[in-house]
Amino acid sequence: MREKLRALMTERRRPLAAVLLSGAIAAGVFAAGAPAEETSQAATRLTVAGSEFKLRPARLTATEGIVVIRFVNRGSIVHDLRVAGKRTPRIGAGKTATLRFANLKPGTYRFICTVPEHAAAGMRGVLTVKAAAASETTETTEGH
Repeated sequence: MREKLRALMTERRRPLAAVLLSGAIAAGVFAAGAPAEETSQAATRLTVAGSEFKLRPARLTATEGIVVIRFVNRGSIVHDLRVAGKRTPRIGAGKTATLRFANLKPGTYRFICTVPEHAAAGMRGVLTVKAAAASETTETTEGH
């Protein structure tokens, strides 16, 4: 009797398991959605190299939106980089750090090394963020 009861319960669970499994597979397919390339905005990627006592290049240009700045310490002492209210940690010689901005607006931003006296000694520059080019749409009307 127990074996019949177990068999009956197992048979009843199989259809439910199949429905749940097929639902999970379908959810995974639909959750994947469009590829990331189609839905994400392109990032402006920049590199700044710091050494005693300069930042190169000292003038940077980016397009508004996602901006990624890689800071490389090519000097022999610690340096950092501060841009638009964000700052990398102080890093040693040969190390790198990255600043990421999700939505940097058009404007002019000064960047500096915040180690005392380094900016005054020449470790400074300017980042210019330009507006993204608006996509132009043209309407055509035809007379009949």
